[in-house]
Amino acid sequence: MREILLIFLAVAIAAVVTALVLYYFYSPKEGGVSVVYLGAPLNELPWKGEGTRSYMLNYIPVECGDYCALVKAWVFSPDSCPPEESIEVIVRFCCGAATGTITGQYYKEKFNCYLGSFLVSAKRPIVLRWRGIEVLVTGPPEATLHHRDEVVAVVFKRVPTSLESWSAYSPSNGVEVYVKEESTTPYTALIVVKAYKEVALKLRYGSTTLEIAPYMAPSTQGYVSGIVLVNAPGKVEINVRN
Repeated sequence: MREILLIFLAVAIAAVVTALVLYYFYSPKEGGVSVVYLGAPLNELPWKGEGTRSYMLNYIPVECGDYCALVKAWVFSPDSCPPEESIEVIVRFCCGAATGTITGQYYKEKFNCYLGSFLVSAKRPIVLRWRGIEVLVTGPPEATLHHRDEVVAVVFKRVPTSLESWSAYSPSNGVEVYVKEESTTPYTALIVVKAYKEVALKLRYGSTTLEIAPYMAPSTQGYVSGIVLVNAPGKVEINVRN
C-alpha cells in the first residue's frame, strides 16, 4: 500500500512539474515577445553595442513596465548588403527559456548595411544573439515608452547635437517643432521641440490620438526637448498643446 502511495505521489509531482514547465514555455503572458519594425538606423539615439569594427549588435534599454529595448545590427559593407538575416531573442524564465527571432532585410546607408531598427518588448529579461554575439539587455533605461493602439512614442532626455537637417515649423507663437522623418513605411520620425515653456505633444494617426509630455530642459532660449521617437503604420499628425 505504501509503495502505491509513493508511486501515486511521484506521478502527481511529475504532472505538476510538467504543467509548470508548459506554462512558462507557452503562456502568452510570460513568453510573448512583441516586435515593432521602425525601418531606419536612427543613429542620433544613444545606442550601446557589442561586436567588432566590422559588425555590431546595438540596443537601448527602454522603460515600459515590462522589459523593452530598441534593437538593431549593422555590418560594414562598401559593396552590396548581405541577404535577409535574423536576430535571436531569448526570454529566460526560472525553468528554461523561450526564443523568437527578429527577421528583416538589410538596407544600405553609406558604407554600412543596417538590420533594423526594432522595438522589442517582453515579460521577462531579454537576451539578444546575432553572429556569435550574445548580450543581456541591461542598464538604466535611456527612454520611456508610451503607446496607444498603433501609435508608439519613445521619449528620450537626449537632445541631438545638431538640427541642421531637420524640418522646422511653428504651430503656435513661441513654439518651434523640428521633425526628421526617418521612414515612411512604416512611418518613423524623430521630434524635438523648442518653446518658451513646457508643452505637450499630440500625436494622431487615423482615429487614435496619443498625448505625451516630452522631457523639457532649460536652455538659453526657453526650453528644448529631448528626442521623441514616433512610429505608426502611416503618417502621424504632430500638434502641440501649450
